[in-house]
Formats: sequence, C-alpha cells, structure tokens
Amino acid sequence: MIRSLATTLTLTLMTGCAHQQPLIVTGSALVGLADQFVATAEVMDNALENKAITPDTYKQWVVFGKKFQRAYPLVVALWQAASTSDDAKLVANVITLANELALELWDWNREVK
Repeated sequence: MIRSLATTLTLTLMTGCAHQQPLIVTGSALVGLADQFVATAEVMDNALENKAITPDTYKQWVVFGKKFQRAYPLVVALWQAASTSDDAKLVANVITLANELALELWDWNREVK
C-alpha cells in the first residue's frame, strides 16, 4: 500500500504544474499516508509487546516516527502551497518529501511482516 501511495503521489504531483486538479487527489494520498503511519505505529507497538521485534528495532522505529511527525506537516504545507501555484520546483519538493516518507514507512511495514 505504501509503495502504491508513493507512486500515486509521484504521478499525481508530476501533473500538478499543468493542472491544479490532480493536487486535490494528492491531498487524499497524503491523508492516506498519515493513516498508514498510525496503522504502522499500532503494528509496531503490538510487535514489541509480542516480542516480534527487539527493543532496539522499536527504538529505531521511534526515531523514524519522530522524523515522520516533524516532516509530515511540512509536506502538507508544501502541498497546500503547490496546489495554489504553478511552481514546478515546489511541486518537485513535495514529490521528493512525500516519496521519502512513504518509502521509509513502507520499509517499516516490511519489518514486521
């Protein structure tokens, strides 16, 4: 799911400069990314509780979680700015940041499977 979110973010944002409508769809993808983060956090909590992951792995997850919580509002703010402009560089920044978060989150989902 995360990999498909990253692909959706990339494809949708790439067309965002020419047409503003696709960025609206990306807003939904960003909401999906936040929902997936919450779901992954629950899985990681359960995995630690059930000893499916080590405390060291969980500590690494916490580091990523803090990074996600700092970066996600920035990505949303950039998306909001990009949705009202034709700034290709801004759209590219949103693509990069959203993809990085989505792919890192996807790696954590793989960690517990």
